[in-house]
Amino acid sequence: MRQRDKDHLVRYILPYTERLRATTGRESLYFHFHLPPAVSFLRTWDVDATGADLTDIRPIVVKANKYRSPFRGIEVGPGGAAMRAIIPLNDGSGEHIGTVEAATSLENLLETTAQPYFRAMLLLDKRFESVLGQNRIRGVHGKWIVGRGFSLPQENLVLEALDNSGVPERLGNAFYRFLPLEDFEGRAIGGILLGYDSMALFKSTVSESLVFGLIFLLGAMVLWFHIYWNVARVKLFLTHLERVLGNTVSGDFSGRLDTTPVHCLDILHCTKTDCPVYHDPMRICYLETGSEALSAVSRNTCIFLSRYKHCRLCPVYARRRGDELVEMRHTVNTLVRLWGGFMGRVDQVVSGVLQTSEASQGPSSLGQVSASLEYMAGLTAFSHDIQGVYNRWEVYNILGDACQRSLGLGQFAILEFAADGLATNVAANCFAATDALCSEMFASPELCRAKRLGKPVFSEPTPALCPFFHVDPTTHVRCCLPMVMGGAVGGVMTFVTEAAAFASKRLALSIVQKYLTECAPVLTSLNLLEITREQSLRDPLTGLHNRRFLDSYVHQYEEISRRTEKRVGFLMVDVDYFKQVNDKYGHLAGDAVLKELSALDSCRCFQPVEIDLMPSTLSGPEIACIRHLDPSTRHE
Repeated sequence: MRQRDKDHLVRYILPYTERLRATTGRESLYFHFHLPPAVSFLRTWDVDATGADLTDIRPIVVKANKYRSPFRGIEVGPGGAAMRAIIPLNDGSGEHIGTVEAATSLENLLETTAQPYFRAMLLLDKRFESVLGQNRIRGVHGKWIVGRGFSLPQENLVLEALDNSGVPERLGNAFYRFLPLEDFEGRAIGGILLGYDSMALFKSTVSESLVFGLIFLLGAMVLWFHIYWNVARVKLFLTHLERVLGNTVSGDFSGRLDTTPVHCLDILHCTKTDCPVYHDPMRICYLETGSEALSAVSRNTCIFLSRYKHCRLCPVYARRRGDELVEMRHTVNTLVRLWGGFMGRVDQVVSGVLQTSEASQGPSSLGQVSASLEYMAGLTAFSHDIQGVYNRWEVYNILGDACQRSLGLGQFAILEFAADGLATNVAANCFAATDALCSEMFASPELCRAKRLGKPVFSEPTPALCPFFHVDPTTHVRCCLPMVMGGAVGGVMTFVTEAAAFASKRLALSIVQKYLTECAPVLTSLNLLEITREQSLRDPLTGLHNRRFLDSYVHQYEEISRRTEKRVGFLMVDVDYFKQVNDKYGHLAGDAVLKELSALDSCRCFQPVEIDLMPSTLSGPEIACIRHLDPSTRHE
């Protein structure tokens, strides 16, 4: 300004003015630079106007230049009421060079600072009616000029009250307050009438609450629908899962959860025809042969892993994979298939070991497989228990105990047939009824149908199949299982079970037959061992025990006598003239004499009261007899 370089000031101040207008929203903001005493130098709203002397019409500018003091206040002009601030300017040396005036329209200020539900009305004294332009006046009421663009609720009543007794604090739901305005000289020029409409605030609050409530309700409905939809999906999934898993318990592994099939062949050009997924689009490739396969055997066997390294990089993975429920469906389907294959193999192994026909009737249930494994464990323990038994009666005792404890048989009997097939012995009998076993069969074993056929015989469905069943066919079933020893039936196990439970005990029948099969070779060996022992200890001609038996038995007899405190009698018999008979009549005649002699000796020695006497042949016609003697009794 000292240099009177107006262009330089324009280049500096105009951009600054525009930035202030943009940031503050004061479109009426402008600057006016004056040279002393009140000469216009630059107007930002009219940069071409210059040199006008405002000394007569702008006394406040003259005062600011004269006293070099800032002034601020409100001034009314043709453009309406404006807030002005006049600041003196000094150069770098402190010499006064003029003033700058910043001004903005009071109407614009009220418009930009208006708050919701608050109204402001600019009122000017009526004496400014000639000063103001007509475009700045909305109307005149009493002694007040109402500025354009302002309105209040019930403003006529408020203005009348303002002319008379002052502004009321409240009219209905509206609250009012009047703020007086003064100019630079402290003279009253008007005021600002403030109004607050509480009903409008209430209506707005209610409206906003309704809008917010509606939005919240819609959001809640969407949320609840989403939750309901997901809960319905979960419920449907759990229902199907319960059905599929329930079927697996009964041995049905064909059930699957519903999924959307996406065959890998539709995306990839696979040539691996031996891949399990190749012929079954329902299988999930990344759970069957991919890097995430559930089975360790088939994991990483997909040929496309050499290209994609991992299933997550494969395009099939992105197409087939879904949310958590979809993945659970895929996993359950794969697990059910794997479990079905495993149970099928277990069923085949168990059926092969137990020699049952369950495998041909379809997959067994979990209960059946569990029972089969328990039977196998019991059979293994039974096979171990019958090893090293001393005689066949121990085998029958162990077999009877296993039938009662492990197989749950209550009424049963084990019949043993003599080697010559002419007699039947009862090895074990748990029947309560006395007529459960046929007496005719003891004299003629061939009456037993199971012995004749060498196959199991049941009274169901044909009760008349055997006349010796002796059961009520409406309530019980008689079962007869043969025990084959050395190619011939050496015994029969017969038992009774309830008719209602017979169908469920088919597997138990196979187990019983397996028990008998395990017993057969052991019993055969024991029978052969007993026959061999008997042949080695008896004289084949006379049937009496031989010298070998006497040598082994005398030690036991001596110990028994010492324990029972009885004396031992020893009798030696020698047949005279036996050699002459043998030489004169031949060996056959000598053998006949020995047979008669042994028979006479038996009749004489084995009296009912002398059951402990033991005759033995020593050599030829020599016979030794040993017996316990009571010291109080005389024997000759």
